[in-house]
Parts: sequence; C-alpha cells; structure tokens
Amino acid sequence: MKTLIVYYSQGGNTEYAAEKVAERIGADTLRLVPVKAYRDKGFAKFVWGGRAVLMADKPKLEKYRVNLSRYDRIVIGFPVWASSFAPPIRTFVADHKKEIAAMDVAAFACQGGRGAEKAFAKLRKLIGIEDFEAEGIFIEPKTRQSDKTDKRIQTFADELADNDEIMEMVKEEELEEALTEKLGEVLGVDLAAGIEKAAEAISKLKDGGARDYFSHWNYRKHAKFCTAVYLTLFTLDMTVSYFICKKVLDR
Repeated sequence: MKTLIVYYSQGGNTEYAAEKVAERIGADTLRLVPVKAYRDKGFAKFVWGGRAVLMADKPKLEKYRVNLSRYDRIVIGFPVWASSFAPPIRTFVADHKKEIAAMDVAAFACQGGRGAEKAFAKLRKLIGIEDFEAEGIFIEPKTRQSDKTDKRIQTFADELADNDEIMEMVKEEELEEALTEKLGEVLGVDLAAGIEKAAEAISKLKDGGARDYFSHWNYRKHAKFCTAVYLTLFTLDMTVSYFICKKVLDR
C-alpha cells in the first residue's frame, strides 16, 4: 500500500515522529509550511497558537507538489494546540477533503500535555470519516526523547505495516478466486464446485467412510472421483505456478 505522511511541525517533534514512521514503512512525506510562521517561543507561542485554533484559522501554505491519486493511504501528523490539531492541517484538509475522505486515513499527534483524543475527533469530523485506520499519541518525541516513546512510534508504524500485510493477503485470496473462476470459464467447468466436492469427498474419507465408499465401486463413482482429483490438482498447479511467476517478476 502506497502511503503518504503529511505533517506540520513547529518545534521538530512531529517531524521526528514522521521521519521514524516513514523510514519503517517506506512512506513518502510532505511537510506543510505556513507562509507566515507561527511564534514558537515564550508565552506568545501559546497565545497566538490558541487564538489560531479558536478562530479556525486556515493559514496560507508555501507551495507544494503532491498527487494524492498516487497513494492508497494518508497519515496526518500534527502537534496538539488547545486540544485540537495545528491550523496548517486544516488548510491542507480543506484543499483536498474529497480525495482524503476516499483514502485510508491514519493520524498521530505530538503533545506535551493532553488533548490528543479531542484533536483526533475534530480531525475526523473535518475530514468526514468515522474512524482512523490507526492512531498514535507521542509525548514530545524529540524534545524528551526516550526509548519508551520511540517504541510507541515503532508500534504505530508496525500497526500500519500489519494492515498492509492483511490487505495483501485479502487481495491474493480474491485473485485466487478470480483465477479459479477464469480457468473454469476457459475449461467450461465449475472449478470452484469441483474443489468443493473434492473437499467433501476427502472429509468423508477422513471420517471413516472410505470402506463404504470403495466397497460398492462403479463407473460413476470412478468418473466423479477422478474428475474431482484432476480438477483439484489442476487448480493447485495453476495457482502455485501463478504465485511463483508473480514472485519472480516482482524481483
């Protein structure tokens, strides 16, 4: 799954987390930079930051180039300001809301105190989705760097990676079903039904019905048995051959 991490970082904490996640899952990153920088020192930092959140500020961002259609998932990272996400995130979402809502969305927040859960809820509402694929909350990961926080970032990234593996397995199962159906069309037979019958026959044999089944052997049983075995082996052969070829070509 192709992933893009979009983030705003004022003091470097969110950037630190974004780079860690990107490195672990092989994602691209996009840092949002407002044309007019927010104050990042002293009491004014909290006053102006809080005011921007309360006013639902949408600051103008420096130009960036991104094609969201190239990505399946977007991960949004931000520092928590006044129990909400930093305003540059609002600008980005407003500019790409329809595209983002159609993607898998995950999010992480960096904070020094509390408010991340409320920030996630506000961001979900802004995007128009019910849930995030994954959520991560990190306490000033750069400023107060620790093994514990790094481990949390790693766990968040691993959750995204695990979801990728699950999706890949689902795609492979769907592909296998489609392949079986297509082969059946080419051969003019119902391979899926043949495999199901073969499985039922094997199940009966396992349950002790082998003696009864073979004791009254006739031409019809012989034909059904051979057909089921043939279809099963043929399907397995074609499926295994396909995945071997796929692995070789991917390399």
